[in-house]
Amino acid sequence: AYAAKKRKVKPPVITKVAPLDVAIGETLTIRGRNFRVGRSKNTVVFKRDRSRAIFVKAEFGTRKMLRVTVPPVVQKHFAVQAGNPVPTRFRLRVLT
Repeated sequence: AYAAKKRKVKPPVITKVAPLDVAIGETLTIRGRNFRVGRSKNTVVFKRDRSRAIFVKAEFGTRKMLRVTVPPVVQKHFAVQAGNPVPTRFRLRVLT
């Protein structure tokens, strides 16, 4: 009887995000560990309280770094003051 050893998959961990002040259409670099290598293999989730999550595929990925372009759909979930969107903080999560 052959029993294949199942490799334990570790969850992705974010350690650093740069730049912290990023505009729509700009590239966000996420550093961490346990990412999947390759294009569009990882999904970055932008989440804000009382707002739905936005799922974006990372264009570039190594085991320790991801690059993702911030999509225009994120702007719909910005905080608004006097009818204008203002810089807003989002939580990030990586799905591999």
